[in-house]
Amino acid sequence: MTKTYSGAFVMCDPTVKQILLELNERHNFILFDLDDSHLFVKPDMVRYIKNEVQKVLDENAFKLDIDVPNNPGV
Repeated sequence: MTKTYSGAFVMCDPTVKQILLELNERHNFILFDLDDSHLFVKPDMVRYIKNEVQKVLDENAFKLDIDVPNNPGV
């Protein structure tokens, strides 16, 4: 007998997958870990996943604050 699952297919790079695996420890949204870059997750958690991954990526992004002099001669 076959089973059917309702879910969302997530395709990502291995770095983002590691973030998702860590988030999953708290919220248990991964139904199947398919391979290095694909997951099958609970459909009601997709918005949460997108928001949390974006937060983590924003926290780890390098921001360069420099002052560029106004040079009208160029």
